[in-house]
Amino acid sequence: MPQPPRTGLPLELHGALGSVLAHMRNTLVHAEVFLGNTYTKRAATRVTRVRVALDRLRCRLDSAVFREYPTVAHAARVYYPVAVQLVPVAPGSLAEVCRVLDAYGATMQDVAVLLLAHYPVAVGDVALVMAQALTYQARELPYAVGPPKHRRHVA
Repeated sequence: MPQPPRTGLPLELHGALGSVLAHMRNTLVHAEVFLGNTYTKRAATRVTRVRVALDRLRCRLDSAVFREYPTVAHAARVYYPVAVQLVPVAPGSLAEVCRVLDAYGATMQDVAVLLLAHYPVAVGDVALVMAQALTYQARELPYAVGPPKHRRHVA
């Protein structure tokens, strides 16, 4: 029996999802900078891959908003808001980075379930792969980075 056609998300849900994804991206950028400055560029690359995948997902969802709501004036700001309401978390330790990545893994799992219900499987699969990558990096990062290369001076 064929499955019913998928209809997409309501605009309000797109807005909420856009805000969450923008907050996640800003926090991942802070985590990248922290890892790159404190450890090595290779350690930061682990988070960079996840951030790039998040950017691609936001781009796909932004395109979906324009397809589903072509007449909405603020459609360009749904997934790329001018000001994100939530303040990004600026991690100050490797443990904080791992906690953030693990929490975002759970959040992305919920996003994947939502997207799988409303969009083609490929879009939901991207979110599932990201959720797995976030959770994996949260557990693997402490073993992969080694000792800090650049110690922060505390005054």
